[in-house]
Amino acid sequence: MRVLGALAALLAALVPAANAACLPPEMILVGIQTANRIQVEQLGSDATRIETPLAHVPGRTLGYEVQGLFRVNGPVAAALQRTFGRRDSYACGDAPPATFETPGPLAIGLLFASGRAAIAAVLHLPEGMVELQLEGGVHTLTPLSQAGQRRWQEVLLLFARETHTSPEEFYEQMLPPVHIDPATPAEPDSTGPPRDGEPAPR
Repeated sequence: MRVLGALAALLAALVPAANAACLPPEMILVGIQTANRIQVEQLGSDATRIETPLAHVPGRTLGYEVQGLFRVNGPVAAALQRTFGRRDSYACGDAPPATFETPGPLAIGLLFASGRAAIAAVLHLPEGMVELQLEGGVHTLTPLSQAGQRRWQEVLLLFARETHTSPEEFYEQMLPPVHIDPATPAEPDSTGPPRDGEPAPR
């Protein structure tokens, strides 16, 4: 079952009311801070997302198809933990929400895992919403704050130094592959039917 409509409605309702949103539970923040295996994932589009109670299964994160992934460590891993594992990274109370510009709508997957727990995360851009779920447990959707956005930009700069790609190129690479709905009619043949005054092909 597709959840595009429900997610879009939820994002639309939450973005204007960012200050009313609450923090992710402490167990999620601690799980992110103490993770020893962290990966970043390119995800498929909302059109191919499925509804599932499981945070992370082979090939999917929070219902999104995982198109590619790479493990991170060192400064990049630490920067990701600062971005998503700190209370002030989320726009709760009086904290102003983040504002993003991206080449298109995209969802960036993250996995923070340790021997005891795994937290799956999806950063929805350009909305700046962070979807988090403790494996087998609580699920939240919270807006990133401007402080969280600055930390995310630090992550992108560290990526740039390691991969020699700019933040703009990173976003381009993380865009979901084009999804073609099998129910969509095929493009008409370029030859098409004969126009008025043209003889039909034999």
